[in-house]
Amino acid sequence: MVFGNEVREHLQKHVVYPANKKEIIEACNLMSDVPKEDREAFERNLPDWDYKNADEIMRTVQVVEHLGHVNYPVKKVELDKACDNMTDVSKPYREWFKRSLPARSYSSRDEVLGGLKGITHIREHVTYPTTKTVIVETCNKMTDVPEINRAWFAKLPDKNYYNSDDVIKALKL
Repeated sequence: MVFGNEVREHLQKHVVYPANKKEIIEACNLMSDVPKEDREAFERNLPDWDYKNADEIMRTVQVVEHLGHVNYPVKKVELDKACDNMTDVSKPYREWFKRSLPARSYSSRDEVLGGLKGITHIREHVTYPTTKTVIVETCNKMTDVPEINRAWFAKLPDKNYYNSDDVIKALKL
């Protein structure tokens, strides 16, 4: 489902960022003027994370909806193929998903989401070049990322990382 302009408008006009799921829904007066089907799908597909802007929310809810249709466990290559079939999700969002998800196996939708959130976090909160120690310390502060995903970063090789893509490549566990 592509969420209508009503949802995007609420996110841009009524939400003060950063914001979590509860704050987003409340800021939009429970989205009472958004069609019920869109509102319910939006609330169901919005993970309870902290968001920095409307674009981050829109790409997350659009991809999350599709993750519910995947049979787990699943490998990244299979998720990439499924992503290519998400024709109702904009190309930049599909590319974000494919670029951000580490190449590994996933046992659940929540594990995929945690991986995406973890990578987004290290892109935004780590200054490169950096070391494994800095990445692990940063990840230990990610309270909205499941422990299983935070543990991935502790298994990184002990070396220097020059950008988040280096980290993603090293996360092939």
